[in-house]
Amino acid sequence: MNRSALYISTLLVLARTAHAQPDPETPSEAPGATPEAAAPPSETPPTETPPSDTPPSDTPASDTPAKEPEPTAWATAGLEEDTSDSLQIHGWVSQGAMLSTGNNYLASTKRGSFELFDAGVNVTKELGSNIRAGIQLFAQDLGPIGNYNPIVDWAYVDYRVKPWLGFRAGHFKMPLFLYSDQLDVDMSRSTVLMPQSVYDQHFRDVLAAVSGLDVYGTVDLGAAGTVDYDAYVGTLYIQPRGTTYDVESLVGSRVVWNTPVPCVKVAGHVLYGNFHEKREIDAMTTINVAYNDWTMAGGALECETEKFTLTAEASTWRSAIEFTPMLQPPAKYKELRAYGQATFRATDRLTASVYLSIYHNEYNDADWSLPENHQYDAAASLRYDVTPHLLVKAEAHAIDGWGLTENSLNIDNDRVDRWGMFLLKTTLTY
Repeated sequence: MNRSALYISTLLVLARTAHAQPDPETPSEAPGATPEAAAPPSETPPTETPPSDTPPSDTPASDTPAKEPEPTAWATAGLEEDTSDSLQIHGWVSQGAMLSTGNNYLASTKRGSFELFDAGVNVTKELGSNIRAGIQLFAQDLGPIGNYNPIVDWAYVDYRVKPWLGFRAGHFKMPLFLYSDQLDVDMSRSTVLMPQSVYDQHFRDVLAAVSGLDVYGTVDLGAAGTVDYDAYVGTLYIQPRGTTYDVESLVGSRVVWNTPVPCVKVAGHVLYGNFHEKREIDAMTTINVAYNDWTMAGGALECETEKFTLTAEASTWRSAIEFTPMLQPPAKYKELRAYGQATFRATDRLTASVYLSIYHNEYNDADWSLPENHQYDAAASLRYDVTPHLLVKAEAHAIDGWGLTENSLNIDNDRVDRWGMFLLKTTLTY
């Protein structure tokens, strides 16, 4: 807790200090100067949350998996500050608690855990009518992940030539799943945990951002609606997990079709690359594992109204794995990940949601009906906005199977097929 308090204090002091600095070159805000898309601590402040993390985009700001309806005056009150200044500074601090029955998940949750912390501060600056830049510092503690160590979560330069053509360069949020660029914007969603089949916390550091170049824009199709697209190339960094990784160049794309049908949005994504893992078995033995033709592909469907939002999303992950030396034969990596979610905004302050998350492990044609090869997670969440800057959430999970649980957290635990999990979380934004 000492490191957590120290880090929170440091972020708050940095934000106050940076915001107090004069900006002699700040022009009066031009149309579009306010960042457009909501994203988890993002390169642009989201419509529903101060910390946002996607640079300018024409994609309407939306809630995670099942997007909340359009923000009300209450929900956006905190965002109306400083919008006349091209220098934008936002941040947040979140602390939660987790308790599970039967299996440990994400942390040592059977005994109860407060290792559910994240905080960040981001700064974006208009450098002209079509250029902006931004950076975000982020830290988390989630079981064995993070341990409060701050990282540069993203840092980018964005140049918007036309509505249908823009360029983003640097270390930017990866436009992969429908809401992958909102992973850390707790204010943008009603859930504590996003559906873990798709938005898996184990891969946050891997799939949160990519270093490279992104070409994006919005194409007007007239009566057929609009299409928001991203096409990117680059690489990413995988933190060592007892082994080391080397990622070759990867390419990816996400396309979102805002249909002319009221409330309906359709999306598709693909990511392709190759990477290598080096495993040290002992002082004399090292195994090189090649993940060839790594492919993640899938799509999403969403319908949003004033009170309700329905979302469904699915993705398959595939790769051909080879081992050198060949201590075991080549393997086929395959996983199916999907969820369906419904969100209801009862009042300006109270939001509820439910989802069903489905995970299948089909590694080497494994039998996914076995409890170790699947995880079905039915969750219900409540969110209450105490003020426009402070919220609390409560969430309950009924889970069948343990395919996503960690071996390292269950060494001395006999895992059970059916179990539950309960979470509480509060977030303060500034």
